[in-house]
Amino acid sequence: MNERVLEIVVFMVTRLRGSVAETAYYNELAIDLQSRGFTEHEINLACSWMFDRYGSEVETLSRASKGWNSSVRVLSPREQTALSSRAVGYLIRLVKLGILRPTDFEEVVEACAQSGRHAMSIEEMKSIISGALFSEPRTTKFGPGANFHGDESSFAN
Repeated sequence: MNERVLEIVVFMVTRLRGSVAETAYYNELAIDLQSRGFTEHEINLACSWMFDRYGSEVETLSRASKGWNSSVRVLSPREQTALSSRAVGYLIRLVKLGILRPTDFEEVVEACAQSGRHAMSIEEMKSIISGALFSEPRTTKFGPGANFHGDESSFAN
């Protein structure tokens, strides 16, 4: 399930970057995600994680990755063997979006390299990424059951 929450986070961060934080836009995103087969619970988990990571200001998304984008380190030969080129590209995209911090990137690359797999795909890697991102302790008042706006009706169709 965490892999699905990761997909929602990537979708939302991509769509929200550079957008004005308006309630109507969040509701549109939620409806769009539900139409793509994601559950309200998954959407709420992703939104809760985003609040934990970025705070309540969506504008933070634009600033969140500025310090993280300057460079991505070169992978060792062992790490290059463990990851497919598409998987490496996906990791770099997550860093550029500000979803993965440099320490998260290191954790994921090391876990992939230690897995013993050869040319791990994006789908195989998503569970490792999810573990790195969603295993962090929650730091805000938003819990796993909280929704984006803090009320039960915010994702109603």
